[in-house]
Amino acid sequence: MTDPYSANSTHQEHASYANSPSGHTSDAHSAPPSYSHPYYYSPYARKKSVWPWVVLWISLAVIVFCFIAVVWQSSATEETYAYVGENVALLYVEGTLSTASASGDSYNHQYILDTVDFLIEDPDNLGLMVYFDSPGGEVTAGDELLRKFSQYQTLTSRPLYVYGYDYLASGAYWASCGADRIILNPYCITGSIGVTYGTMLDLSGFLEKYGIEAYTVNSGENKSMGDMLLGTTPEQQAILQQIIDEYYSYFIQAISQGRHMDEEAVRALADGRIYSATQGVANGLVDEVAYFEDAVADFADLCGVNLSQVIPYQYIPEENLWSFLAHSQYEQKNLWQKMEEYSEMNGFFCYYMGTGHLTEN
Repeated sequence: MTDPYSANSTHQEHASYANSPSGHTSDAHSAPPSYSHPYYYSPYARKKSVWPWVVLWISLAVIVFCFIAVVWQSSATEETYAYVGENVALLYVEGTLSTASASGDSYNHQYILDTVDFLIEDPDNLGLMVYFDSPGGEVTAGDELLRKFSQYQTLTSRPLYVYGYDYLASGAYWASCGADRIILNPYCITGSIGVTYGTMLDLSGFLEKYGIEAYTVNSGENKSMGDMLLGTTPEQQAILQQIIDEYYSYFIQAISQGRHMDEEAVRALADGRIYSATQGVANGLVDEVAYFEDAVADFADLCGVNLSQVIPYQYIPEENLWSFLAHSQYEQKNLWQKMEEYSEMNGFFCYYMGTGHLTEN
């Protein structure tokens, strides 16, 4: 019997089928082989779909993305107050003072207030040194810090020192002026005593030049004052100036009381100018110039503890995938969006606007 799957048999079947005029033959063995024939290939065979693989890879990508997000989130540092034993607190205040601190900012207002409250209740705490590196910020934030530090001093009778690193200016100085002692790094900038409403853009002349009219519907003519598309009238400027003068007087009073200086002497220094550390000592705004390590060591000696008992309290900004993506999105904003945000940065600030301009060549 002929083996139907032998090489000769297969060759004969293909030859017989190919030589038939109609492509067919009466010989049963010359019929076209089925798809299961081991030597037969059909271009019409059903192809496998690639969609299951696409779905699989997308699912794996989503799982990996979520895993990275969870790991990154869990890496964020959570501050806890678990220290025991006699100690001195070193509280870091860095960045622009604001009561509305975002999770990704180096400054967190509520964290500072909560930390001071914790230290007030801690019977083992012997003193507080506040490390400042800030050009100032919101009037409200600076005043709240001043009052919170004063509360610590009044309720505990413990020493509170302030150390200024790069900047202890404007609102940061407002917050610090009630300290028992103010010490600055030799290259720290201080002063900038004053209040500002920020920079307001006036594009009304530009719009008028090109025949563009902007208008609002308000309940009063001063309701939209400060709008960069409408401009600011002399009356509106006077309204803002009155409020700024009032807040400025509060600033002067705080320095006068905290530094035990006559108000007129403070006003003579408070035209908005900045001072070096040595100038600050000379005019009475600062007590001492020293490097950070020396200042901390001296404060620890004052409180009767060693350096191992100096406990740092520092807010660590939340770092996770979502904050990274949000920051990246912000960096990609176009010029008009950034200018629009800049025009909205209005409010009453005690802030030194020249930060970052003093650099070493």
